[in-house]
Amino acid sequence: MRTQAIKSIGRITLIIVAAVLGLHSMYALAQSEQHPLAPPELSSPRDTLRSFMTLMDNAYQRWKTEGRTYANRAERGAITRLAHQFFDLNDIAPSVRNNVGRETAVFMKEVLDRIELPPWEEIPDEAMIAAKPGGLNRWTIPHTEITLVRLKEGLHEGNWVFNSETDERAPEFYEHVKQMPYKPGASEGLYQLFVSEPGWMIPRSLIGALPGWMQLRPGGQAVWQWCALVLTLLVTAVLMVLIFRLAGYWSRTRRGAGYYLAMVFPVFAMILPQTATDFLSDQVFITGKLFAALDFALDLVSLGALVA
Repeated sequence: MRTQAIKSIGRITLIIVAAVLGLHSMYALAQSEQHPLAPPELSSPRDTLRSFMTLMDNAYQRWKTEGRTYANRAERGAITRLAHQFFDLNDIAPSVRNNVGRETAVFMKEVLDRIELPPWEEIPDEAMIAAKPGGLNRWTIPHTEITLVRLKEGLHEGNWVFNSETDERAPEFYEHVKQMPYKPGASEGLYQLFVSEPGWMIPRSLIGALPGWMQLRPGGQAVWQWCALVLTLLVTAVLMVLIFRLAGYWSRTRRGAGYYLAMVFPVFAMILPQTATDFLSDQVFITGKLFAALDFALDLVSLGALVA
């Protein structure tokens, strides 16, 4: 078993070394590709809930067989951006907003796939809101603490979204209902698919071939994700040390191309931590508070490289 574990970790190491070196430029290219998906309908609680369920069902059906591939990366990005519109994420730091938004969407879909919702005709629509004296600014799903609110300002004024507490409480809601059976037509196993699937740079077949203990989830992440996290940080640290040593050596020459390269190398050292963050977010899929802590720590490393 020890030999098998060493081989498994060795495979992940090779992939991470190659991926970290080439990720930054490829990541930027992937982000620039936009998929023309129509914005969701958010004009009432009924429209918001229906649009959210439809979006998440379509995403689940599309990717439960293909996984996160290079070919569907642009569409996945577009759907993630659409999913953000269902939540009030204004209080979330921009650096982690993408992760928080997609995690919250998955948790809420798992919850809504289990709890009893009122019939669609009983959920307020625009006509019901207009007929209500004084209108309506918030609506709570009966027998729950899940609340939708009408945005009163900003670019999305008038849209109905899940309130600002939802991103913080979504994991709690999920924990309360995860033992309940799915309703017919639910996206069964969506959360497990979300947290266990690697990004397109890590072969899905490789993760599937790992021994069962590598799929266990101590601390909210799979063992293979912990291994990939440690290896990513080690590779990043080694590359940064190497860059600074080369920069120091060439800066002492004070002439020739090496001297000018020495001034460029700190820029690479500043980019590396951000590349590691992208890799951990979109390929290893580190989630939750752990990713928020890593993002903050790696931002500090980038800042340190800038002023060093």
